[in-house]
Amino acid sequence: MALLGEGMRSWNAPVSAEGELQHAQVILSHEFGDQEHVQGTNQELQNLALRLRYRYHIPWIAQFPQGKIGASYLISQNKAEPGRYLNAHEVNRQAAEICAENGWERVILVVHPHFAWRARKDLEQFGLTVSVPDLLEIHYHWIPKRPVLGTPWLFIPREIIARGVFWFRGWLG
Repeated sequence: MALLGEGMRSWNAPVSAEGELQHAQVILSHEFGDQEHVQGTNQELQNLALRLRYRYHIPWIAQFPQGKIGASYLISQNKAEPGRYLNAHEVNRQAAEICAENGWERVILVVHPHFAWRARKDLEQFGLTVSVPDLLEIHYHWIPKRPVLGTPWLFIPREIIARGVFWFRGWLG
């Protein structure tokens, strides 16, 4: 219950120290907004992931549509439930499998800042050590197909519900 309380008070995951980022073995980025194109928030996330990849010379696991250029691994469908929505937990589960196959334990997580706390807690429950870079350059961009992801006024209430669902399902470590 304390974890859920923390999740309701914490909107951004704390930024990791440079030393933690330097010791990471892989980068993971989640899509945010447009599920078909690299534009807006997805473009900002992809740009950050690419900069980190070239800075630390480590592989990158990307959720489609990011990563069509430059990613080492691309997560694009729900393998647990084919044809169903590819949710954050399933992206993290697939990324954790890729990490296990490669012996990677330390991940840099590149996500929208208001989603970082939930994504990090979920990823940690797979036994991974998660570092979060400075995400201040990541913004909301209006996407007509997914308006709830276009503004904090719509996204934060959705995120409160999602954190409760993740907690209820035991996905927050």
